Amino acid sequence: MKKNLLIICLIVTVSAFGQRSSNVSSNELNAFGFPKIPQSNLRVEQVSQTITPIDLGFDTLRALTEINDSSAANAYPWISGDGLRLYYIHGTSFNYLNFTSRTSTGSLFRKPVTLPLPISTTTGIRSFWLSENELDIYLFNDSVYHAQRTSVGDNFGNPTTLQLTQNISSVTGYFNGTLNQSQNVLFVSNYDNNYIHVYEFHLTSANSFTYVRTLQVPNGYTNSLAQLSKDDLTIFLDISTAAVGAHDIICQMNRASINDTFAIETFKKLDFVNDSIYFDEQTSLSDNNNSMVFVRNAIDSWVADRLFIAFKKSSLVTEYISNKLSYESVIYPNPSTGWVTVSFSTPGTLYGEVFNSLGEKLSDFSGVDTSVPFRIDLSNKPKGTYFIRTIYNSSNSSLNKVIVE
Repeated sequence: MKKNLLIICLIVTVSAFGQRSSNVSSNELNAFGFPKIPQSNLRVEQVSQTITPIDLGFDTLRALTEINDSSAANAYPWISGDGLRLYYIHGTSFNYLNFTSRTSTGSLFRKPVTLPLPISTTTGIRSFWLSENELDIYLFNDSVYHAQRTSVGDNFGNPTTLQLTQNISSVTGYFNGTLNQSQNVLFVSNYDNNYIHVYEFHLTSANSFTYVRTLQVPNGYTNSLAQLSKDDLTIFLDISTAAVGAHDIICQMNRASINDTFAIETFKKLDFVNDSIYFDEQTSLSDNNNSMVFVRNAIDSWVADRLFIAFKKSSLVTEYISNKLSYESVIYPNPSTGWVTVSFSTPGTLYGEVFNSLGEKLSDFSGVDTSVPFRIDLSNKPKGTYFIRTIYNSSNSSLNKVIVE
């Protein structure tokens, strides 16, 4: 495998879901990969507070059908700040860490690859968290592990087991975790008295964290998983009521600075991404919340976890327009009835993509000689606005808007 691909192995045995799941099949695991709790064991509380919705500006949502495996879980995603690289857990009772990437935020993700990571533990890994530079990885299951590497092309070194000094009852293992970018504050999720709670820990020595507090949610709701935004100012939470048939929804809390705590007064549920029919959970966001990858599940079963992405159409255009251009391209006629011609000011080799107004890639082309004008056929496309992205000599890019009448 090429060195510039992250090479990690995450082979997870049935015990990857914690000691309580050693005799449980993947079909009996809930969407988080943990044994389902009988409804008779759940405490049902009266919902006494309505959660205010918040709009993050997402206007487009799609399933990541190019990478989802219909026969296995596709879960616990982590997307890079630029929205181009995606890691996630994939498997049934044996789980792996998958990696995929794309050329732009308007492109489809490539076929995923499994990344081997040598792990000495016999209990396996349930989920993970990566630092923004992808050089630190934290692994979560019955314990929390930390491993490092010197560059993205290198293997991670052997993991260190972290010590979590805690005043928590009935700790049975960790669903997931998230850290701030300084890696001195850790939020972890685990079962406690038939509920999942999110606990905050602070770093007290090189490999030790101490319990500080439990994150609070509105009355009548139970917490589950947590994920910090890239700027550490927002924490995204999966919550639900304890009522029979209740579905998980994605919510958030904010804080003014990284030194503040998250206040329950800022608690809001996300508009657009939550659906009353599905379990929506396990979020990861790119910079400026331009894209959000999350898990949607129809039946609360581990192997039914599917990856979805929500994004802003405007971010596709902004990404390209903000690039510094060292060449010029001209497209004519514009508006057009179908065929358009692209001419260039500098000879070279060109790669390009055509997008519709929703940011969906319609076609691409490569190996174009820019010493002569190049024609693109849009005559079979509906009337409307299109964007033609061109990449010159594998580095500089430009975006042109074309109107088809």
